[in-house]
Amino acid sequence: MASSVLLPTTLREAYLLFGRRKDLTSRYDVLLSPAELCVDAAGKALIFRHENQGAASWGILLDGLQDDDPAVFSRTDLEENFVRLPFPVYPIGDEQNGSRWFLGQRCPRSTSSPRTLWPPRGSRVSRVAGRP
Repeated sequence: MASSVLLPTTLREAYLLFGRRKDLTSRYDVLLSPAELCVDAAGKALIFRHENQGAASWGILLDGLQDDDPAVFSRTDLEENFVRLPFPVYPIGDEQNGSRWFLGQRCPRSTSSPRTLWPPRGSRVSRVAGRP
């Protein structure tokens, strides 16, 4: 990320308050360090946060960087980071809005829900649920 870019006031304040607290910013979804900030592949948004399994990113549109408190947008990264499963879109025929299924880190995911269908085997949640 170019050092000449001035971050919006709210994002600067967030980094000053808790940006170095990995215990707060890397437990689930990762707040990128200032050196890791990047522009998305479309060249439209400054990305500052990634979902822990690579399924989503959060950012601010580049044309909103001059605002003190710009809107934050999220997008799913399933198409780039996961393998699409050969299941039909549901509801069938609704390619634009229907759910598609992907496989990532041993858990199927759907575009209709950011959650996996079941936790990975061996995880604390799966042991509580009775899965080995």
